[in-house]
Amino acid sequence: MEKEVTHWKQKLTDVNWIGTYILPNGMDIIVKLLRVEWKEDLKVMGQAKKSFVAYFGDNKYFDKPMLLNKTNLSRITKITGTPNPQEWINLNMDVILCQEMDKAIGGGKDWALRIKEYNKPDLILDSPNFIKVKDAITSGKATIEQVETKYKLSKEVRDAII
Repeated sequence: MEKEVTHWKQKLTDVNWIGTYILPNGMDIIVKLLRVEWKEDLKVMGQAKKSFVAYFGDNKYFDKPMLLNKTNLSRITKITGTPNPQEWINLNMDVILCQEMDKAIGGGKDWALRIKEYNKPDLILDSPNFIKVKDAITSGKATIEQVETKYKLSKEVRDAII
């Protein structure tokens, strides 16, 4: 079993916002992006700031929002299919948080926290997973909504399950 390490930034960073230090051993995590809001009254490292802020669902990695820069805003535009932040208020979608090397403030490079699209796997008709899913739904252990949080369902697969 791999030993989990604590990033030094976890101790010295602005406690109101997440950064790369929330990633366990630098590994990608899948979390639920709930919404993005424009805030004009933020405090970042003791300074007043205006920014877009991403809010996430409950997870075991962190419980704070994320300040968004242009790179992450561009990625949210691509993921949601719209550049209109007014439409980012009820997203409830899985995304990947990862770290990528980027330009650092003051020069040089450093790790940056990034949002990436999470592509759910397709549920394939008559595959072992399809059989498990169909059994779970038939027995009442799962709902179609729960299945759709883990798999993409074609109309054919959805009809076969129901």
